[in-house]
Amino acid sequence: MLPQELDGLLARVACIADAQSTEGYQAYLRAAGFDADLVERHDEALGEMIRQVRGKLLGAEILTGLEKLDLPGVDFQAAKKMAKAAHEAVERGQLGYVLISAVKS
Repeated sequence: MLPQELDGLLARVACIADAQSTEGYQAYLRAAGFDADLVERHDEALGEMIRQVRGKLLGAEILTGLEKLDLPGVDFQAAKKMAKAAHEAVERGQLGYVLISAVKS
């Protein structure tokens, strides 16, 4: 279960909202006739990506405030809230990144 902040449109665009468990993705592969021969967790890569996104959001918000960047309609509060929730979900082990290699049976 992911936090409510990770269930909206912005989270869907970021490919977070409908994320499945590793076992769920492996089940999809099995149903399609594949066998997973390698499963590697890389949660640290996702955590680093979220840290970078948070930094870029802050930079964009500052530049917008200084009128050096024009981003009409961007809801920085909602974006920062989602990025924070994603970071916390990674820290709690609720959200991660996995590499699955599979071969056709």
